[in-house]
Amino acid sequence: MAKTAIVIPLYNPTEFNYNVIKSYENLDSQYFDIIVVDNNSNINEYVDKIKEIDFVKYELSEFNGGYETGALYQVYRKTNYDDYFLIQDSIQIKSFRFFETYSLFYLETVLAFSPIYHSIERLYFDNNIPSAHIEEVLKIGKKSDGIMCNAFGIKRYLLQRIFESNIFSLDVIPKTKKDSMGWESAWAVYFDYFNMPIRFLNPEESSECKFFRKINQFRQ
Repeated sequence: MAKTAIVIPLYNPTEFNYNVIKSYENLDSQYFDIIVVDNNSNINEYVDKIKEIDFVKYELSEFNGGYETGALYQVYRKTNYDDYFLIQDSIQIKSFRFFETYSLFYLETVLAFSPIYHSIERLYFDNNIPSAHIEEVLKIGKKSDGIMCNAFGIKRYLLQRIFESNIFSLDVIPKTKKDSMGWESAWAVYFDYFNMPIRFLNPEESSECKFFRKINQFRQ
């Protein structure tokens, strides 16, 4: 069994998303399993094509959506991988050594895919107010830079501290896009609360772009 789970939340995928996921066939899949969690797509042309990719495990969200956090929690509670990577369907991994390096050298550290930014400004951008349950999470920690796109890698035993703590519950799993954006800040609060250092990766730095890239796209 592979030691790493790549969890990819999916919603109304386009040909672009399909091609990103399909590109993983160029990597050595013995190092990881790819689990796609569909957040109740209502445009199914490329959902059906993704289901046909032989190295992808497809699941429908058990949380009537759940976005990134719900997808990760769904996979976590049914599996026992050493490492979990939560990756958007617009992040392309170029080398299996990306996962191998994390497994070997980042034993206590969360590896975030995107550069840091001022999360509080983004959290309340355009009057975006997440649910009261997520607001309560944000109050437990310091106001810190967030995890853009909810994209990161983490060891199971670190994730266990969060998901099995008394400050996580099903109530905080996002139900709207605004809630999901709130989780970009909530993850940083959880990591800080449980003393988990974050190693941020910038896809624009030459030393890191050889492993992965974040591709911006317009989604309907």
